[in-house]
Amino acid sequence: MLDSQATMIILLELKQELPLSGLSRNLQPRKLPDMVYDASGLICQADENDDVLLSEINSATIATYVNIPTTTCAVSSKIGSTSYANAVAAVFHSAMSRIVVRENGVPGYDKIRKKLIKDYGEHEVIIEDVLRKWCPIYRLRYERIEELDARQTIEAERSVLATFSLSEEEWIDFSKFYKTYPTGILERKDLGMHSSLANECNHAVVLTKSNTTYLTFMNSWGTSFADNGFFKVRDQSVLNLSFYDVYWTLEDLKESEIRAFQSMCAEVEREIT
Repeated sequence: MLDSQATMIILLELKQELPLSGLSRNLQPRKLPDMVYDASGLICQADENDDVLLSEINSATIATYVNIPTTTCAVSSKIGSTSYANAVAAVFHSAMSRIVVRENGVPGYDKIRKKLIKDYGEHEVIIEDVLRKWCPIYRLRYERIEELDARQTIEAERSVLATFSLSEEEWIDFSKFYKTYPTGILERKDLGMHSSLANECNHAVVLTKSNTTYLTFMNSWGTSFADNGFFKVRDQSVLNLSFYDVYWTLEDLKESEIRAFQSMCAEVEREIT
């Protein structure tokens, strides 16, 4: 049976004209034939209200990520610290899983995370420093993107790395809001008006869903936080979010991976003709 992400990539290669550098960044599964979904078995987590949609981060990774223990930073023992490693490992694993047959396989989420923590420790880091060093190691690329681009990436069934910073007072408001309204949509007014924004603490999460009314993020504070570990925000401006797209192009693939890609292209072509 064809891998879901591989099938999407292949069908796009066969039926759409995409630039080489855009092949893996402009997937539009909504435009694909129904047979793709029947064959691929997309992994998603959703309820009747379509509150959460994840099609490329497998269920085991979701469970591990949401429940990863984090360490110290200001107000909460769960803010900052290793959140960068949790989020980066999730999007790295997801991006590499989209390669048809990756040479030497796809490193596990936990393995990637441990390597990042070994390199940077359990404290805040500059996320672009991590991406700049580690993307090439895994034959990946990254780009800082605006909210509209992040939304389009999510529409293409791919996750996005996101970061934000809050002061100690704002973190208290943040935590109180989701404790009171687990499925609520955070607005800027919910963080209160504070005279001091000292001791800001950075945090990294994974954007997993976008619609016209809110953004949904996967956090790593356990399932007791917000809506089973996921939380909603009205838009980018609420938390002054920064977004990062992690991807690869055909130029990053090895010969064996390209051959596997070509072989599967032929297989898909036979199935749809």
